[in-house]
Amino acid sequence: PDQVVQVNAVRLLLALLQGGCRKVQRTACEWLRGPHSTMFFLHCRDAIDGAIESLKEYKRTLKKLTRGTMTAEDRQEEAEGAEEGLQLGFGRHSLVMLIMRMLQLTMEGQYSPMQDLFSLQPQNTASYDLLTKCVEVVEAAQPLLADSLSFNDADLAGLTLQACETISESIQGPNRGNAKILLATNFLAAVNRSFSSLRYVSLPSRNDKIRGWDLTSNDLRCWIKTSMLSCCLAMLEAVKDPRLPTQMLEFFELHNIAEEMTANGVLLGLVDAQGFFA
Repeated sequence: PDQVVQVNAVRLLLALLQGGCRKVQRTACEWLRGPHSTMFFLHCRDAIDGAIESLKEYKRTLKKLTRGTMTAEDRQEEAEGAEEGLQLGFGRHSLVMLIMRMLQLTMEGQYSPMQDLFSLQPQNTASYDLLTKCVEVVEAAQPLLADSLSFNDADLAGLTLQACETISESIQGPNRGNAKILLATNFLAAVNRSFSSLRYVSLPSRNDKIRGWDLTSNDLRCWIKTSMLSCCLAMLEAVKDPRLPTQMLEFFELHNIAEEMTANGVLLGLVDAQGFFA
Protein backbone atom coordinates (compact mmCIF):
# COMPACT_ATOMS: atom_id res chain seq x y z
CA PRO A 1 0.00 0.00 0.00
CA ASP A 2 2.79 2.47 0.87
CA GLN A 3 4.43 1.96 -2.50
CA VAL A 4 1.14 2.50 -4.31
CA VAL A 5 0.78 5.83 -2.48
CA GLN A 6 4.34 6.75 -3.44
CA VAL A 7 3.74 5.84 -7.08
CA ASN A 8 0.57 7.93 -7.28
CA ALA A 9 2.28 10.88 -5.55
CA VAL A 10 5.15 10.74 -8.03
CA ARG A 11 2.70 10.51 -10.94
CA LEU A 12 0.92 13.63 -9.70
CA LEU A 13 4.20 15.52 -9.42
CA LEU A 14 5.15 14.31 -12.90
CA ALA A 15 1.91 15.71 -14.30
CA LEU A 16 2.58 19.08 -12.64
CA LEU A 17 6.15 19.21 -13.94
CA GLN A 18 5.28 18.41 -17.56
CA GLY A 19 6.21 21.17 -19.96
CA GLY A 20 9.03 22.49 -17.79
CA CYS A 21 6.84 24.63 -15.54
CA ARG A 22 9.38 26.80 -13.70
CA LYS A 23 6.91 27.74 -10.97
CA VAL A 24 6.43 24.07 -10.04
CA GLN A 25 10.19 23.49 -10.22
CA ARG A 26 10.85 26.43 -7.88
CA THR A 27 8.17 25.31 -5.44
CA ALA A 28 9.56 21.77 -5.34
CA CYS A 29 13.13 23.02 -5.01
CA GLU A 30 12.30 25.42 -2.17
CA TRP A 31 10.67 22.59 -0.23
CA LEU A 32 13.52 20.19 -0.94
CA ARG A 33 16.06 22.75 0.25
CA GLY A 34 14.60 22.50 3.73
CA PRO A 35 16.05 20.20 6.42
CA HIS A 36 12.84 18.12 6.37
CA SER A 37 13.57 16.74 2.89
CA THR A 38 16.02 14.05 4.01
CA MET A 39 13.39 11.30 3.72
CA PHE A 40 12.53 12.33 0.15
CA PHE A 41 16.09 11.86 -1.05
CA LEU A 42 16.44 8.70 1.04
CA HIS A 43 13.37 7.17 -0.63
CA CYS A 44 14.75 8.11 -4.05
CA ARG A 45 18.07 6.48 -3.16
CA ASP A 46 16.34 3.36 -1.87
CA ALA A 47 14.21 3.01 -5.02
CA ILE A 48 17.32 3.18 -7.20
CA ASP A 49 19.15 0.70 -4.96
CA GLY A 50 16.12 -1.60 -5.16
CA ALA A 51 16.26 -1.56 -8.95
CA ILE A 52 19.96 -2.38 -8.91
CA GLU A 53 19.25 -5.27 -6.53
CA SER A 54 16.49 -6.50 -8.87
CA LEU A 55 19.07 -6.74 -11.64
CA LYS A 56 20.67 -9.65 -9.79
CA GLU A 57 17.48 -11.70 -10.20
CA TYR A 58 17.14 -10.43 -13.75
CA LYS A 59 20.67 -11.67 -14.49
CA ARG A 60 19.67 -15.13 -13.29
CA THR A 61 16.60 -15.00 -15.56
CA LEU A 62 18.79 -14.10 -18.53
CA LYS A 63 21.03 -17.08 -17.79
CA LYS A 64 17.98 -19.36 -17.86
CA LEU A 65 16.97 -17.88 -21.20
CA THR A 66 20.42 -18.28 -22.75
CA ARG A 67 20.66 -21.86 -21.46
CA GLY A 68 17.20 -22.71 -22.79
CA THR A 69 15.65 -23.55 -19.41
CA MET A 70 13.16 -20.68 -19.79
CA THR A 71 11.47 -19.35 -22.92
CA ALA A 72 11.04 -15.70 -23.82
CA GLU A 73 7.26 -16.25 -23.58
CA ASP A 74 7.67 -17.45 -19.98
CA ARG A 75 9.65 -14.32 -19.21
CA GLN A 76 6.95 -12.13 -20.79
CA GLU A 77 4.19 -13.81 -18.78
CA GLU A 78 6.24 -13.40 -15.61
CA ALA A 79 6.69 -9.67 -16.31
CA GLU A 80 3.03 -9.12 -17.15
CA GLY A 81 1.98 -10.77 -13.90
CA ALA A 82 3.84 -8.23 -11.79
CA GLU A 83 1.09 -5.58 -11.64
CA GLU A 84 2.81 -3.22 -14.09
CA GLY A 85 6.13 -3.69 -12.33
CA LEU A 86 5.06 -1.93 -9.13
CA GLN A 87 6.17 -4.65 -6.74
CA LEU A 88 9.53 -5.61 -8.16
CA GLY A 89 11.99 -4.60 -10.77
CA PHE A 90 12.29 -1.81 -13.21
CA GLY A 91 9.51 -2.05 -15.79
CA ARG A 92 8.31 1.08 -17.53
CA HIS A 93 5.64 1.64 -14.84
CA SER A 94 7.89 0.85 -11.87
CA LEU A 95 8.60 3.24 -9.02
CA VAL A 96 12.25 3.71 -9.97
CA MET A 97 11.37 4.70 -13.54
CA LEU A 98 8.84 7.25 -12.30
CA ILE A 99 11.27 8.66 -9.74
CA MET A 100 14.11 9.09 -12.23
CA ARG A 101 11.72 10.73 -14.69
CA MET A 102 10.45 13.04 -11.94
CA LEU A 103 14.01 14.01 -11.00
CA GLN A 104 14.76 14.68 -14.65
CA LEU A 105 11.79 17.03 -14.96
CA THR A 106 12.67 18.93 -11.77
CA MET A 107 15.98 19.84 -13.48
CA GLU A 108 14.61 20.37 -16.99
CA GLY A 109 15.60 23.59 -18.72
CA GLN A 110 18.98 23.73 -16.97
CA TYR A 111 17.42 24.57 -13.59
CA SER A 112 20.66 24.78 -11.63
CA PRO A 113 19.25 24.95 -8.06
CA MET A 114 17.69 21.52 -8.50
CA GLN A 115 20.73 20.22 -10.41
CA ASP A 116 22.83 21.06 -7.36
CA LEU A 117 20.42 19.32 -4.97
CA PHE A 118 20.47 16.23 -7.19
CA SER A 119 24.02 15.42 -6.10
CA LEU A 120 24.31 17.18 -2.73
CA GLN A 121 21.89 18.32 0.00
CA PRO A 122 24.09 20.37 2.36
CA GLN A 123 21.13 21.49 4.48
CA ASN A 124 20.20 17.95 5.54
CA THR A 125 21.62 15.74 8.26
CA ALA A 126 22.38 13.15 5.56
CA SER A 127 23.17 13.79 1.89
CA TYR A 128 22.46 11.40 -0.99
CA ASP A 129 24.30 11.64 -4.29
CA LEU A 130 21.55 10.61 -6.71
CA LEU A 131 23.70 11.45 -9.73
CA THR A 132 26.20 8.74 -8.81
CA LYS A 133 23.29 6.39 -8.07
CA CYS A 134 21.96 6.85 -11.60
CA VAL A 135 25.43 6.07 -12.92
CA GLU A 136 25.38 2.87 -10.85
CA VAL A 137 22.16 1.90 -12.65
CA VAL A 138 23.90 2.28 -16.02
CA GLU A 139 26.92 0.33 -14.75
CA ALA A 140 24.77 -2.53 -13.45
CA ALA A 141 22.61 -2.69 -16.57
CA GLN A 142 25.33 -2.42 -19.22
CA PRO A 143 26.66 -6.02 -19.07
CA LEU A 144 23.11 -7.39 -19.44
CA LEU A 145 21.83 -5.18 -22.25
CA ALA A 146 23.03 -7.21 -25.23
CA ASP A 147 21.44 -10.46 -24.01
CA SER A 148 18.30 -8.65 -22.86
CA LEU A 149 17.72 -7.09 -26.28
CA SER A 150 18.48 -10.36 -28.06
CA PHE A 151 15.34 -11.73 -26.37
CA ASN A 152 13.29 -8.64 -27.30
CA ASP A 153 13.03 -7.59 -23.65
CA ALA A 154 12.87 -3.80 -23.45
CA ASP A 155 12.62 -3.26 -19.68
CA LEU A 156 16.36 -3.03 -19.09
CA ALA A 157 16.87 -0.78 -22.10
CA GLY A 158 14.12 1.50 -20.79
CA LEU A 159 15.79 1.68 -17.39
CA THR A 160 19.15 2.53 -18.97
CA LEU A 161 17.62 5.18 -21.21
CA GLN A 162 15.85 6.87 -18.31
CA ALA A 163 19.00 6.85 -16.16
CA CYS A 164 21.01 8.42 -19.01
CA GLU A 165 18.38 11.09 -19.65
CA THR A 166 18.31 12.01 -15.96
CA ILE A 167 22.12 12.18 -15.85
CA SER A 168 22.18 14.35 -18.97
CA GLU A 169 19.65 16.78 -17.53
CA SER A 170 21.76 17.15 -14.38
CA ILE A 171 24.90 18.37 -16.20
CA GLN A 172 23.42 20.59 -18.91
CA GLY A 173 23.90 24.31 -18.65
CA PRO A 174 26.68 23.41 -18.06
CA ASN A 175 26.66 22.38 -14.40
CA ARG A 176 30.38 22.04 -13.75
CA GLY A 177 29.95 20.51 -10.29
CA ASN A 178 27.86 17.62 -11.56
CA ALA A 179 30.06 17.19 -14.64
CA LYS A 180 33.05 16.81 -12.33
CA ILE A 181 31.20 14.21 -10.26
CA LEU A 182 30.20 12.33 -13.41
CA LEU A 183 33.76 12.29 -14.71
CA ALA A 184 34.91 10.73 -11.43
CA THR A 185 32.52 7.76 -11.87
CA ASN A 186 32.73 4.79 -14.23
CA PHE A 187 30.12 6.26 -16.58
CA LEU A 188 32.47 6.81 -19.52
CA ALA A 189 33.82 3.28 -19.18
CA ALA A 190 30.23 1.97 -19.32
CA VAL A 191 29.61 4.06 -22.45
CA ASN A 192 32.72 2.62 -24.07
CA ARG A 193 31.67 -0.95 -23.25
CA SER A 194 28.17 -0.28 -24.59
CA PHE A 195 29.51 0.79 -27.97
CA SER A 196 31.60 -2.39 -28.06
CA SER A 197 28.75 -4.75 -27.19
CA LEU A 198 25.53 -3.23 -28.60
CA ARG A 199 25.92 -4.23 -32.23
CA TYR A 200 22.97 -4.02 -34.61
CA VAL A 201 21.59 -7.38 -35.73
CA SER A 202 19.53 -8.64 -38.64
CA LEU A 203 15.87 -8.81 -37.67
CA PRO A 204 13.38 -11.37 -39.05
CA SER A 205 11.16 -8.61 -40.42
CA ARG A 206 10.73 -4.85 -40.35
CA ASN A 207 7.73 -5.39 -38.08
CA ASP A 208 9.70 -7.27 -35.43
CA LYS A 209 8.71 -4.78 -32.74
CA ILE A 210 8.83 -5.36 -29.00
CA ARG A 211 5.40 -5.76 -27.49
CA GLY A 212 4.21 -2.59 -25.77
CA TRP A 213 7.04 -0.42 -27.09
CA ASP A 214 6.38 -0.15 -30.84
CA LEU A 215 10.17 -0.30 -31.32
CA THR A 216 12.58 -2.95 -32.54
CA SER A 217 15.58 -4.09 -30.53
CA ASN A 218 17.80 -2.21 -33.00
CA ASP A 219 15.81 0.97 -32.34
CA LEU A 220 16.58 0.58 -28.64
CA ARG A 221 20.26 -0.12 -29.30
CA CYS A 222 20.37 3.14 -31.24
CA TRP A 223 18.46 5.08 -28.57
CA ILE A 224 20.79 3.88 -25.81
CA LYS A 225 23.90 4.93 -27.72
CA THR A 226 22.34 8.27 -28.64
CA SER A 227 21.36 8.96 -25.04
CA MET A 228 24.85 8.08 -23.79
CA LEU A 229 26.49 10.33 -26.38
CA SER A 230 24.14 13.16 -25.37
CA CYS A 231 25.52 12.86 -21.84
CA CYS A 232 29.07 13.03 -23.19
CA LEU A 233 28.18 16.05 -25.31
CA ALA A 234 26.69 17.81 -22.27
CA MET A 235 29.96 17.21 -20.41
CA LEU A 236 31.82 19.06 -23.18
CA GLU A 237 29.40 21.99 -23.29
CA ALA A 238 31.22 25.35 -23.13
CA VAL A 239 34.45 23.63 -22.07
CA LYS A 240 37.51 25.89 -22.03
CA ASP A 241 39.89 23.66 -20.10
CA PRO A 242 41.49 21.08 -22.44
CA ARG A 243 42.03 18.70 -19.52
CA LEU A 244 38.38 17.57 -19.55
CA PRO A 245 38.28 16.28 -23.15
CA THR A 246 41.74 14.81 -22.62
CA GLN A 247 40.46 12.86 -19.61
CA MET A 248 37.44 11.70 -21.61
CA LEU A 249 39.66 10.42 -24.40
CA GLU A 250 41.42 8.18 -21.90
CA PHE A 251 38.18 6.22 -21.47
CA PHE A 252 37.16 5.85 -25.10
CA GLU A 253 38.19 3.48 -27.81
CA LEU A 254 37.48 5.93 -30.59
CA HIS A 255 37.33 3.22 -33.24
CA ASN A 256 34.02 2.07 -31.68
CA ILE A 257 32.47 5.49 -32.31
CA ALA A 258 34.09 5.70 -35.77
CA GLU A 259 32.61 2.30 -36.68
CA GLU A 260 29.21 3.49 -35.48
CA MET A 261 29.45 6.59 -37.66
CA THR A 262 30.45 4.47 -40.67
CA ALA A 263 27.60 2.00 -40.08
CA ASN A 264 25.10 4.85 -39.89
CA GLY A 265 26.59 6.39 -43.03
CA VAL A 266 26.18 3.11 -44.90
CA LEU A 267 22.59 2.84 -43.67
CA LEU A 268 21.83 6.34 -44.94
CA GLY A 269 23.64 5.75 -48.23
CA LEU A 270 26.18 8.50 -47.52
CA VAL A 271 29.23 6.20 -47.52
CA ASP A 272 29.97 2.78 -48.94
CA ALA A 273 30.80 -0.31 -46.87
CA GLN A 274 34.51 0.63 -46.83
CA GLY A 275 33.77 4.01 -45.29
CA PHE A 276 34.33 6.12 -48.40
CA PHE A 277 31.86 8.82 -49.36
CA ALA A 278 29.39 7.53 -51.92
